[in-house]
Amino acid sequence: MRPDSFVGRRSELRRVRQATAGHRLVTLTGPGGCGKTRLLLESLRGARARTDRTVWWVDLASATDGPAVTELIAAAIVPAPVDGTPVDRLASAIGDRHAVLALDTCERALEPCARLVAELTGRCPGLRVLATSREPLALPGEAVVPVPPLSVPPPEHQPSLRELRRSEAVRLFVDRARAGAPDFELTEADATAVGTLCAHLDGLPLAIELAASLVPRLPVEEILPTLYRGDGAHRQANLRAVADWSYRLLGPRHQVVLCRLSLLPRDAAFDAAQAVCALGDVSAAELPGLLADLAAKSLLTRCPPAAGGGIRQFETVRRYAAERLVEAGELPAARQALTAWLSDRATEFVQAGYVPQETAHWVAAHSEYLALAVRWTADTDRARHLPLAAMFGWHLAQTGDSRAAERVLEQALHRSPATPHREVLLTHLAGVRLRTGARAAGIRGLEQAVPALEEAGNDAGLAAALMALGAARAREGEVESAIRHYEDALTSLTARGEHAGVAACRQYLAWLAARCADHERAQQGTEQALPVLRLYGETRLIPFALSTTGTAALVRGDLLTAESMFTQAVECAADDELSPALDGLAAVAASTGHHRRAVVLKTAAERLARTPSTSPWHSLFAGKPLIAGSLLEAGEYRAAERLSRRLTRQQLLDHAHDGTTRPTTAEPALSRRENQVAESVAAGLTNRGVAARLQISEQTVGSHITSIYSKLDLSSRCELATWLTARASGE
Repeated sequence: MRPDSFVGRRSELRRVRQATAGHRLVTLTGPGGCGKTRLLLESLRGARARTDRTVWWVDLASATDGPAVTELIAAAIVPAPVDGTPVDRLASAIGDRHAVLALDTCERALEPCARLVAELTGRCPGLRVLATSREPLALPGEAVVPVPPLSVPPPEHQPSLRELRRSEAVRLFVDRARAGAPDFELTEADATAVGTLCAHLDGLPLAIELAASLVPRLPVEEILPTLYRGDGAHRQANLRAVADWSYRLLGPRHQVVLCRLSLLPRDAAFDAAQAVCALGDVSAAELPGLLADLAAKSLLTRCPPAAGGGIRQFETVRRYAAERLVEAGELPAARQALTAWLSDRATEFVQAGYVPQETAHWVAAHSEYLALAVRWTADTDRARHLPLAAMFGWHLAQTGDSRAAERVLEQALHRSPATPHREVLLTHLAGVRLRTGARAAGIRGLEQAVPALEEAGNDAGLAAALMALGAARAREGEVESAIRHYEDALTSLTARGEHAGVAACRQYLAWLAARCADHERAQQGTEQALPVLRLYGETRLIPFALSTTGTAALVRGDLLTAESMFTQAVECAADDELSPALDGLAAVAASTGHHRRAVVLKTAAERLARTPSTSPWHSLFAGKPLIAGSLLEAGEYRAAERLSRRLTRQQLLDHAHDGTTRPTTAEPALSRRENQVAESVAAGLTNRGVAARLQISEQTVGSHITSIYSKLDLSSRCELATWLTARASGE
């Protein structure tokens, strides 16, 4: 048994015990270094404490064939030579005893090991077998217990110390670090470095223990580079040996796929894997089977749904495979394959007048690969570089990283001074400058691009430039100019047959018509656009189409239709585009006399609109409806505003759906005594008067009032009285 402490793995231990209770053959599977052997030892330690079964431990790491497997097992079970075949001698030695045979590291001789286990369990009814392997033995009645890596800190944000200490990987690192540095403590100063280290090592115990052994000699932030420096250090060599072991057990085609896959980021989409791996002697048809084999051998796993699905590589294996890819001389071909695949999509991108939402989703899902391709082609393939840079820069701008987008596009222009798609790239660059606040430069760039695109006969680029110019003019309040640009873009997109773009243009024009109070024209444009937007999945624009219909209904006094349209818009709008629909619902509430609800919705709309939007229609409802303070008492108005600021997104959506019903979770309920105190205060009694009325002490009255103010976010007796009045009226 190992002397060090056992960290985590409670659920895995429970699964092993449950499996052994109902099966005579249990195999622990997982990638190299994941802790299968340590888990097996711990489970056997518990079993020995509960039963008096004989346990034989056999390390099969050196066995590569059937005779070697039999010899190693026989050495553990049969103390002296016995007549008969090796299997007969083993079966005779075991006999009817209730015993456990623990076989560690079966993968090097998987098939002969499986045959021998089948023979022994068939002839020895009291024998149970516990095995570790990187893949199952594939025998009838076998229970397979996957051994995943240890839990690592969540990657989406910088974890707190509490979150780090909940991570099994971090707890193991700290435990093993203290073996060499007893004074080591996890602090805020090194929390990020430790979390990153454990996540980068995939939560694999072997890698984490090797890293922890360096704590006495290195700062935590320097451990990861040291492990992967490849300078011959023995620690790095151990990590590489684990990966090398797994690699050498693979067939040639599996080795090729594993190496090519290493070109991609840790989490890889299947279509990107196909572009890189299905080359030469590996066909696209057989690739899924090869990837499934690698997963069965614990060299790959599936990404969790939250990470987008696809293929997840273990970083230690990926780094090793990347070295082998270079050694095999396949790195240039793999890069070329990925670049060519992305370049085809990038060419389609720059040749389109409108970017449909489907394309936007695809680009977002493949942005990591685009970043690689842009870097690789910067100095070696300028013809492909510009379309790739245009698509990647556009994506960066969509995500809000306008500075990075500007840098990518400017560098591409500098490297490709004269290419067929130069004006398209200039259009995107001008759009980015509009986002960064350089409006004059952005508009000037678009105005220069339009005639150049017309002269070049680039209808797609012209349509894109006109739409961008229309949006820019709308932001500047130049509605007539914006309408003219959108109409020209509509003509171009119609001629090109880009139906999603045509519908988008019509919707933009409908919003501009609404801004000009031409609600009939706005309604007609929306009726044409909305079915097509739904057909093509343009969910970004559907909320605005619904709000356009709601606006027209509100103007003509059809409040039921208006409320229905605005509510539907709220349901399908993204967080940063909720404001117009909430403003519309506020207008409906104010028109029907529900002023407190109107204030809540209006305040929420203003709060959400603080994030600048790039949509030219975002300001349509700005300042409307103007809910006059005189419609509500000052205290009630402020209380409604505070309520709005306290609502979570879900509570806000519930409030939008509930009509005049106030969210039950927005304002905590008062106790019976607090209600009595509140009503007494509202009646004008002082603390002493309240105490006399309720026969309690003045100090208790003061405590209740403090609690009431805290629960309701109030600050004065006047506001409390206003709140009680609003509650009584159902507002």
